[in-house]
Order: sequence, then C-alpha cells, then structure tokens
Amino acid sequence: MGHKILKDHAFVFCQMFMGWRMASDLSTFAELPDGQLAINVLDGTCDHSQAGRVETYIAGEIKAWFLDRLDKHHIPLSDIAAASLTVTMKNTIPSSHKMGITFDWTCDAIIATADRQYSAHLAEPHTWLPMPTTE
Repeated sequence: MGHKILKDHAFVFCQMFMGWRMASDLSTFAELPDGQLAINVLDGTCDHSQAGRVETYIAGEIKAWFLDRLDKHHIPLSDIAAASLTVTMKNTIPSSHKMGITFDWTCDAIIATADRQYSAHLAEPHTWLPMPTTE
C-alpha cells in the first residue's frame, strides 16, 4: 500500500479544511462556540463538541476527494479502518475598529489501516470578512 500517499492524504485533509474548499461553511463556524469539530471522513459527517451534529460542505468535500484519491491510487476502501479530522477551533471576535472574524484552527488528521496510522498536524489563523447582506 502507498504509505507516502496516505501520509500525504492526511495532510491534505488539514489543508482542505484551512480554506481550500470551505468558504460556504465560514458563517456556520462563526456561529459555533469554541470547541472541537470531529469530521468522520469516511461518512462525511461533522460533529461539534458542544453543538452536536453540524451540516457542513467541507466534510462532504473531504470525503469525496479522499474516495477519489483512493480509487486513483488503487487503494481499496476496505483497507482503510478509519479516516478523521479533528479541528480545535477558537473564534476571535474583532474589536470595534477591525472587520472580520479570525479563526484560530488546529487540525489533526488520522488515516488508519490494519497495520499503520498516518497522521498530520497543521495550525494557523484564518480571517474571514463576511459580505454584508442586501436584505
């Protein structure tokens, strides 16, 4: 099995969460209290440590990407025991003279097979400037 490939895939989970394909989820995350998001990559679900199940676009995107990559690399899904992404999140509300919300995210990804575990870690802030509504 492609050990380097699975290690890389775990890191891509973190990269995808940090902004690659998740702009539509930022307003949802801004409403959540500080805590942890647990994304089960194999079933595309996301649970928040305090708010419970959260419907997100990014969980499904990571799942679809991972399944596509497994297929392209001829790695059977049955070889994957678990694939998850845990995101510790802290939202910083802006001061009165600043715009946007800064998310402090720490991502830890794990892909487990019967004989190995592949992990990745990524932490960085991300500032989101919500667009004003025209209602």
